[in-house]
Amino acid sequence: MNEPATLLHTARTLCVALLLLVLGACASGGLRGHAPFVEINSMRLSGQELELFMGVRNPNAEPILMEHIEFSVQLEDTSLAVYKAASAVSILAHGTDILRFQLTASPKGSTLLGELEAGQQGSLAYTLQGEIRASEKIIMPFERKGRLYAVPGRPGQFR
Repeated sequence: MNEPATLLHTARTLCVALLLLVLGACASGGLRGHAPFVEINSMRLSGQELELFMGVRNPNAEPILMEHIEFSVQLEDTSLAVYKAASAVSILAHGTDILRFQLTASPKGSTLLGELEAGQQGSLAYTLQGEIRASEKIIMPFERKGRLYAVPGRPGQFR
């Protein structure tokens, strides 16, 4: 083959490959069925009553239509609370929402939060672990590890 024909053949091959890449990128439409990113935004404790605010970010190109959510919260190696319930929440595509949950804190977990509030500990490691069941029977497990701190000047509040 002569040199101009080889260059023309190579150029055509590159154009076809580039076109296929562009078409593939357009057709994908983004993520689907991936678990959301979750975190504890804040908590309020009054006796054994725990109000938990969970931040949820949807990385998908479609909304997450939650039908059920269950999760547990561990502080250090101690169970703080467990939650299981049906849910009718929708998290917009690429959206973020804050969900509010009313829980009953375990006695040991309440004690740890009391120690944190009293300044006996600087922070507590937490693990938030669970799953969301979305429409079409999609199960999205999640896990987040972080640290909780007492909110200065606000008794019973943590973030």
